[in-house]
Amino acid sequence: MSQLQDLASSMLELWNLMDTPLEEQQMFQNVTCNIAASEHEITEPNTLSIDFLSYVSSLFFRYCSCHCCYVFSLFELGMF
Repeated sequence: MSQLQDLASSMLELWNLMDTPLEEQQMFQNVTCNIAASEHEITEPNTLSIDFLSYVSSLFFRYCSCHCCYVFSLFELGMF
């Protein structure tokens, strides 16, 4: 449970820093909506499974790396 909440918190922090549009955040809504939930409040099947957490983690880290590469390229071009 704490792993899911930590992942959701990290996502929200990154999105706030990068002003991520809501459209991009929507694909992770099933994770971030559980940030303050207790275990018995989570009713969607497999939300706490190891496979689901691994899947969401890999998507999130891919998302981070793509955005980091984009920001880095902006720095290289002198746009910041």
